[in-house]
Amino acid sequence: MAGRRRRASTSSVDTIDESQIRWRQEVSVVRSVPKEESPDDWPIFELRDAVVLNKDGQSLENALHVGIRGPFLVRGNLIIDDVGQRSHRTYTPPYTSRRAAR
Repeated sequence: MAGRRRRASTSSVDTIDESQIRWRQEVSVVRSVPKEESPDDWPIFELRDAVVLNKDGQSLENALHVGIRGPFLVRGNLIIDDVGQRSHRTYTPPYTSRRAAR
């Protein structure tokens, strides 16, 4: 076969095994805000690597269509790194130490 030889992939993207991820419901991770608190004072969290899924949990959806086709499932990594945000956390992830190999 003529042409260049095919090289191995140099991609650094890992395959994620979805069956190994334990998703949690929002109420099991963060506390609700008291009703008398102003919406301007609500905590704001960062959600990384989020996907919006249909009720079946499989089909991707457009988050802007929630009024027509919702409710949707939103899955992602909730980032709680600010000290002020930690008071709203209900779930404390287990601590894992990273010791250097000797």
